[in-house]
This record gives sequence, C-alpha cells and structure tokens, in this order.
Amino acid sequence: MEEFDQSLSDKPNFMLWLPYMSMIEILLDLIRADKDSNWILHLEAFTEMLPWLTIYYHTNFARCGPVSLADIKLLEKTAPGVHLGF
Repeated sequence: MEEFDQSLSDKPNFMLWLPYMSMIEILLDLIRADKDSNWILHLEAFTEMLPWLTIYYHTNFARCGPVSLADIKLLEKTAPGVHLGF
C-alpha cells in the first residue's frame, strides 16, 4: 500500500478503509494484468490476494489458491508447451 499521511491514521474511519483500499489495489492489478496479458503481474497479484481470502473466510479459495499457485509455478517443468502459451 502506498505511504499515507500519519494524520489520517487518527481518523476513526481510516483504519476501516485501509484494508478495503489494499484489496481494491490488488483487484486493479489483476484487471491490468489481464488487459495487458501480463502473466507475471497476474501471479504477483494472485499471491497478494491469498491472505485476504483467508481473512475474509473464503475457505475454498484460501485452501485451493496456494495449491493452484504451486501448480502454476511448476508449469514450466510439467507442461512446457502450455507455459509458453502464457
């Protein structure tokens, strides 16, 4: 998350909005990655999203996300042709 003015942290609503802004930033990275066909940015944003899935009780995604990410990282060895497509 970008640096913010310390005086903002004194505002009661700011600490409620900070996690929301972090999640929106991740989603915008995912959208930009898909629009630009940027596979590396997609993987980075997906990795950043995993803790939020756990925090907000998306248990199926939180459980399958790391497994999917590990499979994707092994794609170069297991399926080089598919990896080249990405």
